[in-house]
Amino acid sequence: MGRNLLFLFVVIIVAGCNNSPETKLQLADYDLSSAEKFNMPSSLLEISGVTTCRQKPDTFYAIQDEEGKLFR
Repeated sequence: MGRNLLFLFVVIIVAGCNNSPETKLQLADYDLSSAEKFNMPSSLLEISGVTTCRQKPDTFYAIQDEEGKLFR
């Protein structure tokens, strides 16, 4: 039992090691130093997520999961 536990511990430690350098994601079309701010209605203060649709890339969707509402 002790050897199996030790083996499992070593496997978990080795699997968690990552020697590759961390790469940073950059968004080419978005400048954080000049971000736009939008004042949202009070019903959207507690939204859980925002997304777009492939068929309508100019439309945003937001979900307010406390009341189960989807906004467009």
